[in-house]
Amino acid sequence: MLKKTLASLASLSLACSLAACGGSPGDDMTPSVSPPAPQFTTTIDTSVIPSSDTSEVPGSPDDSMSPSSEPVTSADSASPTELPSEVRGKWITVGEGEQARECTEEVENEGAIITIDATTISSFAFIFTLESLEESDADSVEGVFEYHDDSDELMTPRIRLETQDNWQTLEFIELDTEGQSPAIYARCS
Repeated sequence: MLKKTLASLASLSLACSLAACGGSPGDDMTPSVSPPAPQFTTTIDTSVIPSSDTSEVPGSPDDSMSPSSEPVTSADSASPTELPSEVRGKWITVGEGEQARECTEEVENEGAIITIDATTISSFAFIFTLESLEESDADSVEGVFEYHDDSDELMTPRIRLETQDNWQTLEFIELDTEGQSPAIYARCS
């Protein structure tokens, strides 16, 4: 009886596998292509979450990522650790009433040219490294910088860069320094 049952099960298994392949016992034994498996998605029922707090719902929009209705200028969007792009570049000292000289390597080696990038103000003679940006608007930037003097003592001057003509010239002002006039620079072309 056991042999009959096993034989019946084997026949039934063969018939089922052939039916799944789309053939009959006399057909070729190559399986047919079956349709792709259905794709399932998971949805989250947010109706049970209070409307005032959706921060815990995966995939919910973050308020800080929503677009602002007001345009933002790059000076307003400056990172607190970077100087805005408007002040970056090479600048040459200009005396009162003088025309800017040509920005050459020779003039740069004299220390008459400063280079401002995202985090430093440098020349042939010094390097100020931005520690923190305190204020930034369309016409001025102010921050605390680190500087090592000749004796390698760490100084942290407050420096203000401002313009009267849309960053074609700038005033370099070291705050908290009595009696010092601002240095005037013109943008190198």
